[in-house]
Amino acid sequence: LVALTDDGEQVETTQLPGYLQHVAPSLHAHDDQTVPASEVGSDLASLRREVMLATLRECEGNVSQAARRLGISRSSVYRVLGRQPGLR
Repeated sequence: LVALTDDGEQVETTQLPGYLQHVAPSLHAHDDQTVPASEVGSDLASLRREVMLATLRECEGNVSQAARRLGISRSSVYRVLGRQPGLR
């Protein structure tokens, strides 16, 4: 969605897939629950990484739990984030 928006256009959390809607508010706390596209950036790899990190924070570093919430495998989390201290 971000790559398809014009400068200044906002992506509403309701436009995100369901599995991302619970993470979106923790990425940027806006009162109206919107995130300007220019703040998120157009780099989808960075967005994917930020979503994974936010989910890991919510799961207190538990990779298995975060992967389940995101609907991906643990190996996908490790592949994107690498082996970082604090991941379990």
